[in-house]
Parts: sequence; C-alpha cells; structure tokens
Amino acid sequence: MRSLLKEMEEKFIEIEEELASEEQDSDLEEQNVTSAIAGYNTPKAFAKKPNKKTAEQLGYKIVQEAMDEKYEKLIESYSDFKKIGDKKPSMHIKDSIREIAKKLQEIETIVNHTSKYKNESGIASSQYGPAAGKAMTKIAERLTRISERVRALGE
Repeated sequence: MRSLLKEMEEKFIEIEEELASEEQDSDLEEQNVTSAIAGYNTPKAFAKKPNKKTAEQLGYKIVQEAMDEKYEKLIESYSDFKKIGDKKPSMHIKDSIREIAKKLQEIETIVNHTSKYKNESGIASSQYGPAAGKAMTKIAERLTRISERVRALGE
C-alpha cells in the first residue's frame, strides 16, 4: 500500500509540474517587462548555508521543511491509514475506493485536456523531448501495476 501511495505522490508531482509549466507558458505571452519594480526584501537569500534563525525571524521556512510538511499531509503511512475509528473495515475500504475513483477522474480529465490540446496544436510526440518520453513510459508502467492491484482488490 505504501508503494502505491508513493507512486500516487510521484504522479501528482508530475501533474503539478506539467500544470505549472503550462501556466508559465501561457503567462509569458501576457507579461510585460518593467524595470520600475523594487526588489524583494530578503536579506541573506543567497547565503551558502541557510540560516534557520534568520529565515524564521523573517517568516520564511527552510525549503526542505516546507516540502516535508506538504508531503506528510499528502502521504499517510499505512498505520495511520488503518486507524479507522468506529468505522467497519468494509466501510473504510469502500470510502477509499470512492477516493481513488475521484482522483482517477481528475487524472483522466487532465489526460483528455492534454490530448485535445495536442491534437489542436498539431504537436508531434517527437517534439516533447526525451525526458517526456521516459516519463510517459513510466506512467504507462505505473498504470499497469495499479490496474493489476485494482483487479486484486475486486477479487
């Protein structure tokens, strides 16, 4: 179960990165360059070693800590998953299946939008680059493994 959650985390990270790059591409067409904007007030922002005390005083968190907090919420351990309170195990599994279906619907929507955009823009898969090809292969493999696990859940 932990590896499934880890795989789902990786997929969500890939999706976030794709969406962020799409947003940047669309934002670039609308942005103007202005030199009248003042710089950020971030003393020691580029120091070689992060100064935790300074960062905390300024209201910033060390990047690694912030990422850890974010993904701790996203990925729960199996022992936390098992804690079902007063729910019957069958209800807990049923709720989990609903959650999986909802997230798969979101992924399917993103895939459909991407496919439609690809067809409309006339981009060939050879234009994606080698990293995208590798990522697509990994996604296909992961979907196959997930499909096998879902079939096993139904037995």
